[in-house]
Amino acid sequence: MDRATLLKATIGVESLAGVIALVAIRLASVQPAWASGPAQIGGGVALGLLTAAGAIGLTRIRPRILARLQADFQLAVRLFGKATVLDLAVVSLLAGVGEELLFRGFLQTWFAQAAGAHVAVLAAAVVFGLAHAISRSYVVFASVLGISLGYLYHLTGSLPAAMVAHAVYDFAALYYGTRIMQPADETSGASVH
Repeated sequence: MDRATLLKATIGVESLAGVIALVAIRLASVQPAWASGPAQIGGGVALGLLTAAGAIGLTRIRPRILARLQADFQLAVRLFGKATVLDLAVVSLLAGVGEELLFRGFLQTWFAQAAGAHVAVLAAAVVFGLAHAISRSYVVFASVLGISLGYLYHLTGSLPAAMVAHAVYDFAALYYGTRIMQPADETSGASVH
């Protein structure tokens, strides 16, 4: 897929997630928490960097159990390999805003009204994981990431903090994969030196 097509598709999907979330929030009369002080935004940046570092660390470990997750990361690297740094920033920002509006702002808040905070965090995280169903291992990984974003939202009362964390995670992981990491050999999956 060429760069322009990938960007149009990604921007379209992430924007659609945000629009769907805004409509659902309105229709369901859900009130997301919007606190956005320096502590909440700083927490979002910190969580984004921490989760990106963890994900990058997992791609560097070689046990067989992580092979599928590494392959999923390589797929993202190949898809976004020709994207500019600005492209990565725009896609990451839209994913952070659109997906967090949908998964934390609407779903988690809505689930919390009926089932309580902890069930809501887990339920929204599972739906988030399923929405990222590249493979079973990536569903699990994305669900764990969703749990961390969900608890950040719950504990800070700040949807912007979750948006920032998500955007920082996406940007850091994509930047690392496309600009720093050794490219993978297409046939063997081994690093090219």
